[in-house]
Amino acid sequence: MGTLPSEWRVKSIALDGVDITLDATDFGEGLLRQVEIVLTNEFLAATTVFGNVTDRRGRAVADYTVVVFPENQDHLRPPSPFVKTDGSGEDGLYRVDELPPGDYLAVALEQRPEPGMRNPEVLERLWPLATPFRLDEGEQQVLDLRLARTPGGLGLQP
Repeated sequence: MGTLPSEWRVKSIALDGVDITLDATDFGEGLLRQVEIVLTNEFLAATTVFGNVTDRRGRAVADYTVVVFPENQDHLRPPSPFVKTDGSGEDGLYRVDELPPGDYLAVALEQRPEPGMRNPEVLERLWPLATPFRLDEGEQQVLDLRLARTPGGLGLQP
């Protein structure tokens, strides 16, 4: 299979009428399936979420980790373009780019959780601390976050 020219990209992939663009999919063996691949050369603005991280008193925080992850747990399987992080900034500003359209949760933590951001058990522990938001294709959204204490028992990395 060849590669697409640089100005073209895959917009969507449907299997039997169901969008599977970002899902790991087993096509089965010996089954006759209908696959539709839509290509585009349209320019799309970056899909981005950004904002400020503040403490309980509303002051900018310099040391934090922002974790953005999908509400749909099926999108957590590696390699997932849905789970992203941004590290500390002196001014408390964070920015997470190139997220696929969808429903997300975001949380700003004091420390980076381990054993990894893509671990469903870690993300499950972060779920109640997170703020939900939705990104549509090409949307840039401001989402200010209040710093949360990293849940204990996650094998924290300073």
